[in-house]
Amino acid sequence: MRPAAERVFARNFAGYDYIVGPSASCIHHVREHLTAIEQTDEVRKVRASAYELVEFLHDVVGAREFPWAEFP
Repeated sequence: MRPAAERVFARNFAGYDYIVGPSASCIHHVREHLTAIEQTDEVRKVRASAYELVEFLHDVVGAREFPWAEFP
């Protein structure tokens, strides 16, 4: 991401407790490569609050089973 895009991303998501994305590679980028801008407390919070969907369901929500789900 370019610095301007990183600033917009950080500003847009700073107010949320969790940032959940369906793609592990995108979340990895936010966590590890959102470095083109100053690492303020707000930016560090955004980076630490980013979760991939299944990781969020398992680690944060605590979902361990989905009895209603079918995977034929």
